[in-house]
Amino acid sequence: MYSYLNSILDIYKGNRWLTVGDGRYGTDAHYLLQRGVQVTASSIDDTLLKKAKKIGFIHTFRKENAECLSFKDNSFDFVLCKESLHHFLRPYIGLYEMLRVTRKGVILIEPNDVEHNLTIIQTLFCVFKTYIKKLIRIKEPSRYETVGNYIFRISLEEIEKVALSLDFPIIITKGINDIYLKNGEFQKAGISLSHTILKIKIWALDALCYLGLLKPNILFIAIMKKTVTEKEKKLFKEKGYSVHSLSRNPYLKR
Repeated sequence: MYSYLNSILDIYKGNRWLTVGDGRYGTDAHYLLQRGVQVTASSIDDTLLKKAKKIGFIHTFRKENAECLSFKDNSFDFVLCKESLHHFLRPYIGLYEMLRVTRKGVILIEPNDVEHNLTIIQTLFCVFKTYIKKLIRIKEPSRYETVGNYIFRISLEEIEKVALSLDFPIIITKGINDIYLKNGEFQKAGISLSHTILKIKIWALDALCYLGLLKPNILFIAIMKKTVTEKEKKLFKEKGYSVHSLSRNPYLKR
C-alpha cells in the first residue's frame, strides 16, 4: 500500500508530512523517512512511538488526538492517515482537523465502502455471494470492533461531499485489494503457505474487480486543497490513478 504514495512523493518533493494514527511504531512515518521525507509521526498513544524513536526507526513524533490536533493551520504540506480513520469514534471530525493543518492535501488509505453505489452487475454478484455464504454457513463480518467502535468505511462520493463543501478542486483515487489472514502479520513474507494463500486471494479479488463484479476493498484517496497542473494530472493518470476535477463554488472569491 505504501507504494501508492510514490507518485505523490515523486511529484511533490521536499514537503513536510504528518502521519495520523501512526501508533504502531510509526511505520507510516518510517516509510516516508526512507524516501527522504521530513515527517512527524503522531498517535493518541505514544508508547510504541517512544520505542521507535529510541531505536532510530522514526525521528520525530507527537502524542495527538486526531479530533483536536494541536498544530496551527497549514502546518504541514501533506497529512497521511493509513488504516486508522475507520477506527476513530468520530472520523469526520478527525478528517476536518487533518485538512485544517495541511497546505496541500490529505492522503487516506482506508477500507472502501464496497456496498455503496453499486452497478447492477455488482449488486447481482453481491446477492449471489451472500447466498453462497449463507449456504456454507460463513458469517458476515461484524460492523463493530470488539472494543465497541463502529467500523467506518469511506467512499469516493462521501469524500467528494467533504471536498465540495470546502471548495477543494481535485480528488485523486486508486483502488487496492487486501486480505487479512489471522496472525498473518507474524509470518515471514516469501515462500510460505500463508503468504501464498494471501497472494492468491488478492489476485482473485483483483480479477473480480477487473471483470467489474466487485469494488476494491481499500481506497487510496488524496484530497487536494490546491489546483493540480495539467502536467501533474497526466503523470497521475499514467500511473493508473483516477483524477476527479470538482466543480468550484461560484459564490466564493479566490
